[in-house]
Amino acid sequence: MTNVLSLYELANAASLDAAKWPALLHQVAQDLGALGGAIFTPGVDATGPHLGIVEGTSTNLSGYKSYWAAHDPWLQAVAGKHFFETAGEVRFGSEFLSDAGVQRSIYYNEYGRFGGAGHKLALKVCDASDPFAPVTHLVVGRPFGERPFTQEDRHLVRRYWAPVQHAIRMHWRVSRDSNSRQDQSMALDALPMPALVLREDAQIEFANAPARQLLRDGGGVRQVHNSLVQVGSLEAADLHALVRRSGPGPTKADSLIADGGNIRRLVVCVSQVRESPAYAAAWPRAKVLMVLLDGCARPEDEVRWLTCLGSHFRLTTAERFILERIAAGRTVEEIAHEKSVIPATVRTHLTSIFDKTGRRRQSDLVRLVHGR
Repeated sequence: MTNVLSLYELANAASLDAAKWPALLHQVAQDLGALGGAIFTPGVDATGPHLGIVEGTSTNLSGYKSYWAAHDPWLQAVAGKHFFETAGEVRFGSEFLSDAGVQRSIYYNEYGRFGGAGHKLALKVCDASDPFAPVTHLVVGRPFGERPFTQEDRHLVRRYWAPVQHAIRMHWRVSRDSNSRQDQSMALDALPMPALVLREDAQIEFANAPARQLLRDGGGVRQVHNSLVQVGSLEAADLHALVRRSGPGPTKADSLIADGGNIRRLVVCVSQVRESPAYAAAWPRAKVLMVLLDGCARPEDEVRWLTCLGSHFRLTTAERFILERIAAGRTVEEIAHEKSVIPATVRTHLTSIFDKTGRRRQSDLVRLVHGR
C-alpha cells in the first residue's frame, strides 16, 4: 500500500505536468487491485474546461467523449441521484445502477466490456461548491467476474481524497494563466505542506502559507536576509549543495528536527523550476521548488535516512550497522553471528547507541528509524 508521502509526491507531479496523471491513477488502481480507472470532469463537453485521464483500460477516451459518454448508463445514473453530491464521498457503482442493469445496456455490450467495464468504486474529488475546480470524479473498476469492491476498499480509496483534491485544484489554478505569478502563488498556497521557490543561492523568491508559518515560528527552519539557511539538520552549505545538484525529477535529502527527546523527520524534496513552464514564467530567476514533507521512512529511503541519523547522533560505522539491523528486526545474537563477534560486543555498541540517541529500548530504536 502506498504511503501518504508517496501520494502527495505523485499528486504534486501530476498537478504540474499533465503527463504524470496516469502514474497517479495507476498507483491508485494498483493499491485497490483494480484493472484501471479514470479521473474526469462529468457533464462538460470537450470544448469547455475538462479533465479526462484513463489508465489501465483499453478505453478510447476521444471515442468515449464524442459518442459513448452520452449513452453511459452509469453516468446517467450518477446525474440522477442526489446522494453523491459532497466532496469526499465514496460510493459503489451498484449504489447507482445494478450490475444486471449495466450488463443489459447497449453501452456495455458494444463498448464498455471491451475496456474492462464492470464493478466500480467512485470518489467525488471536488463538488459543485468548490471555488477552485469543477466537479471531478475518481473512478476505479474491475471487470464483472472478478470480486466486487468491499467496505475495506471504500475506506482505502478515501485516503486519496486530500492529495488528489489538492492536485486537481492546483491543476486548474496553474492552467488558467501560465504567466501569472499570482495564480502560481495561490496554487502553492493550496498545498498542505511547506513549499518554497528558491534561487540558486537559496534566496527565497516565494514561500507558501505553511512555509511562511514555519519561518515565523522557527522550529528548525530559518532564514537570514531572505536566504534559507537552515531546514532542521540541514544547514546553509547543505541547502546550497542540494539546490546545485538538483536535476531532472525530484532530488531528495533527509533532515531531522530534534524537539526535546522527539525526532521529527523531514524529507526535503527539490525539483527544477524549469520543469514547470508555469512556474518558470512566474519566477524566471528561480532555480528550484523545495517541498518539505513529513513522513515515515520507506525501504528505498532507508540508507539515506540512516546516514542522516548517524550524522546527527554521531554514531560510529559499527553503531550505524547495528542500528540498521535492529530496525530490521534482527536479534543481538543474529547480528553477532553476521559480524563474527561475540554478543557482548554487540551489546556494548547497543549501549552506546542508547546513550547517544537518548533511547532506552530496542523498540524505541525501531520507531526512530521508521520515523514514528
